[in-house]
Amino acid sequence: MSIGVSKSAICFSSSEVQIPYGSAYSSVLELDLGMFYKRRDYSRVINGRNPIVAHEYIGNPVAGKDILVADDIIATGDSMLHLAKDLKDKGARRIILVPTFAMFTEGTERFDKAYAEGIFDGVISTNLSYTLPELSEREWFSKAELSKYMAYIISA
Repeated sequence: MSIGVSKSAICFSSSEVQIPYGSAYSSVLELDLGMFYKRRDYSRVINGRNPIVAHEYIGNPVAGKDILVADDIIATGDSMLHLAKDLKDKGARRIILVPTFAMFTEGTERFDKAYAEGIFDGVISTNLSYTLPELSEREWFSKAELSKYMAYIISA
């Protein structure tokens, strides 16, 4: 998958906790940085998690822009898909999701549906953890090969 983002693209952190990821991509790629503040209801626990009440957008207008969404992990994918839909509703042109780890703990069906609906344009993750075998069959998924860089880190 070639993402070919323009210099007018915006890099997003999926939440306030993920600002270091978005900031790193933003600095290296020389892109604007935006973020979503993930507001949770800490008075309730549903399926072992505090439910998200709202994603509050902070940043420049996204209409007509390419968007990179940086995150550490896609587990269930709830946050990433909700955020991607919010960005599309605000007029974003293309949305590329960039998690370090793509776990897809509840399968890929919701991502297949969201991709078919045009909610996002691709997922680029690393080969630093196990990924579901069926991801290799998804046109929306690419795996970045980082083994060489891990070897450099280990040998340092």
